[in-house]
Amino acid sequence: GLQKLKHFRKEIGKLGEMRDNFGRCEILFNIPPQAYPTLYKMESQMVELEKIYAIYTEFQAKVESWSTTLWVNLDAKVIEKGSKAMVKIAKEAPEELKQYNCFVALKDTIDGFRNS
Repeated sequence: GLQKLKHFRKEIGKLGEMRDNFGRCEILFNIPPQAYPTLYKMESQMVELEKIYAIYTEFQAKVESWSTTLWVNLDAKVIEKGSKAMVKIAKEAPEELKQYNCFVALKDTIDGFRNS
């Protein structure tokens, strides 16, 4: 998912550059400016998905850190506190993020980790 996000961020960036170039040409040739609602919608959705994947990346980093800790050095309170913090982040996420299936899956994963 993260690699696809990066790939499509680049693609949307290229489309945004093309839109900007078209806008400059429209001004230059005195052509009425065109709206690109689909591109705007994709850019908005990309921003929301980046927020979701930022939460995912933070969660994965914590789990990776905890999983590489030796049993001797393992502090259950740190894991408990960290998992509570992740649940809180997911719970307090904006409503527009909660409509995405990937957010629901992430929240389920975080809750599953917390309850295990």
